[in-house]
Amino acid sequence: MIKKFLYILSLSILAAFFPLQSQALEAASLFLTPQEAEYVKKAPPVRVGYIDGVAPISYKGENGLPQGVAKEVLDLIAARTGLRFTALFINSTEDYKKLLEEDSIDIVAANAKQYAKGGYPVKELSAPYLTSKTVVYIRGDIDNIDDLSDRSYAAIEGSALPSGVNPDKAVYFTTRRAALEAVNSGKADYGFSNEFSIAYYTIKYGYDNILTVPHGKEGREYSIGYVSGDPMLISVMNKALASISNNDMQGIVLRAASYIKKDISIYAVLEKYSLEVTMICSALILILSLLAYAAFKNMVAYRKSSRAFYHLSRTDILTGLNNTGTQCSIARDKIENLPAGSSAALLLIDIDNFKSINDSFGHYMGDQTLKTLASTLRQLFAEKDGVIGRMGGDEFSVYLPHVESKEELSALCSLLYERIRLCGESGGQPPFTISAGCLRITEAMSFDTAYKEADIALYAAKNCNKNCFVDFEDI
Repeated sequence: MIKKFLYILSLSILAAFFPLQSQALEAASLFLTPQEAEYVKKAPPVRVGYIDGVAPISYKGENGLPQGVAKEVLDLIAARTGLRFTALFINSTEDYKKLLEEDSIDIVAANAKQYAKGGYPVKELSAPYLTSKTVVYIRGDIDNIDDLSDRSYAAIEGSALPSGVNPDKAVYFTTRRAALEAVNSGKADYGFSNEFSIAYYTIKYGYDNILTVPHGKEGREYSIGYVSGDPMLISVMNKALASISNNDMQGIVLRAASYIKKDISIYAVLEKYSLEVTMICSALILILSLLAYAAFKNMVAYRKSSRAFYHLSRTDILTGLNNTGTQCSIARDKIENLPAGSSAALLLIDIDNFKSINDSFGHYMGDQTLKTLASTLRQLFAEKDGVIGRMGGDEFSVYLPHVESKEELSALCSLLYERIRLCGESGGQPPFTISAGCLRITEAMSFDTAYKEADIALYAAKNCNKNCFVDFEDI
């Protein structure tokens, strides 16, 4: 009990001397077509489902309102688009099934592939706005952590089981917190979680019988899950998500990390354990020494845990390229601050008939196709200082500095198409083709304008029987 008292008191001192400062969200211009702007003006509030118990990403706060990263992301989207949101909580897969049957929900605020494959299916997932490594948490008295095949797995209702987990060994719990408490107390042996939730609940509840081990696969990507399939809503939301920069997300995650309240207050401890407190006061010098030592140790541990909240992966987990937020942030900075007398290019690329590849050969081969295109783009453009990213789905983006002429841009695109043709002839996977929209930039301009013009060129390529590239200058 004394140990817990010192732990709580030291955290209180840390909170006073090391306050976490919120970062102001950056204003961002967001291009909406006239049709999209009219849609936003007339649209009723979007009905948002928050899956409870996945702190700090999505959970119910002490005031009964949504709390966490997903809520902050939607607040930012509302500010940048004018969309309005109304919230409801999803406490179980049965709740979700009922909402679907009643047509009472439009989007899920923090849906992951694991949830979509489990008890929370949606019609479409947005590009991820938050990516986290997967962490294995294990009961502290387990010696052999290399072979967990016969160990009981703490599963979350509605989430698909990770690969390699024996379904017969799965013990289901309603929330992430319940699963962690089960492992901490010995009711289950191990579980999987995102690194943010592990850090959050460990700090908040002081679990002391859990070890964490990094897990190299099945990373967690949190996206907006579109339930209604409204194409106009999806378009507006996706544009807003693409406008969220890394600085925006760091500020959001930092606020979520700092909003942790301990369940036990110092006053409750003093009232209930007065004898222990009296004993502590009778040895004041010793206690001050212990307190200083405990404060130092907790400061180190607290700062290590907090780093998990600062860390946001800058790469797309499947291809290793920049993710949407990183790509847009870098390209925005370079295009809007292009030095006078310089020239550059922006390419938007997508795979032709990608859905048919998934339907005919399976999603594994679809993923291999995405990886092949990513590797080809990296090999061709990285040596030219290209900035390459996956924009979500089968769409990719390339920013190329130092493109001096339209002829040079055309030659680069032709070389890309030749490389893709050779990939199709290798025989290791289904052949595929791509369409590309190109824009040569000769002076600083708005990123949104540049992206719009490259997008127009891409759609022109798609309308020209695909398997070609179109320069915006030729439209």
